[in-house]
Amino acid sequence: MHLPLFALVIALRGPAAAEGPAVSMQWSAPAGCPSAADVREDVEVLEGSGNGPREPLVVDGEILAEADGYVLVLAMETRTGRDVRRIVAPSCEQLARAASLVIATMRDPVAVSARVDYVQRPSPPSIPELPAASIEPVRQARPRPRLVESRPPASESTSSSPLRWRPILRLDGVAGSAALPRLDGGLAIAVGLTTAAFRAELGASHLFAQTLEHPTQSDVGLRVRATTGTIRGCGVPHWGAWEFPLCVAGDLGAMAARGVGPAVSGATLERSLYASALGEAHVVWRTTDRFSLWLGGQGVINLTRPNFTVDPLDPFFTAPVGGGRATIGVEVRFR
Repeated sequence: MHLPLFALVIALRGPAAAEGPAVSMQWSAPAGCPSAADVREDVEVLEGSGNGPREPLVVDGEILAEADGYVLVLAMETRTGRDVRRIVAPSCEQLARAASLVIATMRDPVAVSARVDYVQRPSPPSIPELPAASIEPVRQARPRPRLVESRPPASESTSSSPLRWRPILRLDGVAGSAALPRLDGGLAIAVGLTTAAFRAELGASHLFAQTLEHPTQSDVGLRVRATTGTIRGCGVPHWGAWEFPLCVAGDLGAMAARGVGPAVSGATLERSLYASALGEAHVVWRTTDRFSLWLGGQGVINLTRPNFTVDPLDPFFTAPVGGGRATIGVEVRFR
């Protein structure tokens, strides 16, 4: 059943809400409870058609069923920080309405105050006085005070409520100059977990093979490639539907080379340990709650510098000190 306050607001709904910065919302609730679309509709009703500035929000709401009712954990990211609230109610409908009121108030409190009317309940009709001689006064029983279970304030219960971790899968294309003889080109894949503020990933990358000719003998060359595993950690600043992950990462794997050319016969594949440290900065556009597009850059420092040759020649390829790469990719986030 809708709360009386929201029933009144919906009954008095005016023109469609003015466009403001989008609310990027993640919403999870048991079957039969209001959906994210229901919450967004109530937010629009509460905001009305005001033209004031509205705060961009990234919202993560989750309703959980408990033994004696439902609990809502509502996390909101703004440009100034994070606000997390925990609200308990007998029904998930009440919690969805409470969430829309909190979200609308965070975005435009002036518009919400103009849309909500406080209704004065009419006083019960007075009982006419009877002559004292005709009736004896009736002694009314005093209502017994009702014990109400006390709950901790929202600020106390939410301070220890962590944001929900979501699994992620991302595929990147990479290009630059940091490991191989010429332009590094390859693919990378990453899996991990992310919240609204942090992410941790494990991944793998492969740089496509390149051929390097000997500087003085054109009939001798090396074909070089690199394959590594990656571990990565990121802090994630937000602004509306945009994210700006700042990451540190480490690569560990192998660089491999084989002699090629008309003068080379019976060459074997040689491998050498390859390790590097990376600093990364990315720009992410969250097109939907599940999908996002990535564009970023990597600064690379090679901790090992493999070198290769074709016997009996001296080594004629040594990995560089480091360099940089650009990345572009697409990511999927799961519930």
